[in-house]
Amino acid sequence: MRKHILIFLTIILISFQSHSQACFEINRILVDACGPVEGENEMLTFSVGGSPLNTAFLTVQWPNNSWLGLCQDGGTASTIAFFNSNIQGCGHLIEPVNGILPANSKVILITSQSVSLTSNSFANLNDTVYVLFQCSGNTSGHFANYNVSQGLRTTILTFSAPSGCSDTVTYDRAKLINQFGYFGGANYENDGAFVDFAPDGTATYLNYGCQAPVTNFNVNAGKDTTFCYGSVIELHGHTAGATGLQWSGGTGTIINSASAVTSYIPGPGETGNILFTLSADGDCSISDTDSVLIFLADLIPTPVIQNNNPLLISSINNPLYLYQWTVDGIMLLGANNPQFTITLPGCYGLTLSDTMGCSVESDTVCISTVGIEEVAQSWSLFITGSPGTNPELNISKDYIKIKIEIYDVRGRRVNSREYLHDRTIRLNTGLQCGLYSIHVTGADLNRKLRFAIIE
Repeated sequence: MRKHILIFLTIILISFQSHSQACFEINRILVDACGPVEGENEMLTFSVGGSPLNTAFLTVQWPNNSWLGLCQDGGTASTIAFFNSNIQGCGHLIEPVNGILPANSKVILITSQSVSLTSNSFANLNDTVYVLFQCSGNTSGHFANYNVSQGLRTTILTFSAPSGCSDTVTYDRAKLINQFGYFGGANYENDGAFVDFAPDGTATYLNYGCQAPVTNFNVNAGKDTTFCYGSVIELHGHTAGATGLQWSGGTGTIINSASAVTSYIPGPGETGNILFTLSADGDCSISDTDSVLIFLADLIPTPVIQNNNPLLISSINNPLYLYQWTVDGIMLLGANNPQFTITLPGCYGLTLSDTMGCSVESDTVCISTVGIEEVAQSWSLFITGSPGTNPELNISKDYIKIKIEIYDVRGRRVNSREYLHDRTIRLNTGLQCGLYSIHVTGADLNRKLRFAIIE
């Protein structure tokens, strides 16, 4: 007897699930709508199953705000007429007659009958879609826009008749993307973020800008950005519902002009602003274009180092550039001028950068011995074995007691010790490879020197 009851309940459950899934399916939610009052412009789409539904039985449980019911009047009819007059595709918007949504129809639910007429375009609509309007009153958002912190938001649509006719979808606000396919950015860049839901509830995060979520045709050329002189430019466009597309712009070469994502090789000497346009065709003879502005920085001249040991001089002396000297590939802290005075042997180089972060490097100049001026300055102290694995401080004069402090390139003290009558002091006491300075003090002694540890 128990076995028969279990079989009976299982049959009822399967029948209930099949009926519920066939009743309707939520397809999309326009989470981050465009418009002056976002809460009046958000939208949700769903597809009716094999049987018609009566909107009199519809209720919605929003993540935010309460359900205010549906309104259909002369104002909503006027709104529909305006939307239809601006559709460029072969689609059409209609309101249900007597609240009946026909079997297999496509439906968009707008969160307010006070929806903006111009904020979220239906221009590229290529299908017949039924429109429902929630009554006015909720001016704050029904969902939740992008936030770096995870936040799940659940929406439940229910028709009380037929029995068990309901669908639930959930999205994560931290996964919403902006109009350029990235996370975050300015508020206007996030306008248009929506979520696609598969029949099993799997969420896909998209953004076609300020368009209604029933629009399947979209062209986006990407985000304005900057590249350094001579760089290969990456064009990151994206389209939806396009049957053909074409890039144009610049004096150089677009590697594959028929691909939304492609590369561009600048023409000889090409710099400054370059406007690229992505054009695409869609169904029903519609087409659209979008442009992106790429700034290509000017050429930075390569500096040549003049070796006036112990003074190194850059051939480029221009306050528009940033200077950084290196020794053996290690940045020298505070060495940010066109000239640099060396204090120890090594291979020196110079990097020039502009305010955009583009840079160029000089050839290196290797110095085996420091000039006479530096030697005379530190006549009682000198370093051997630098650069090397085991540099040593040599003291030509007998000091009773000296103190040695070692600093890394960031100015942090990494060692400090006192010595009595020592004439040769090993400097590598567990230090990592890099450039260091030492401060030696004692009676009538105050000297600073540098050394480098390499493998």
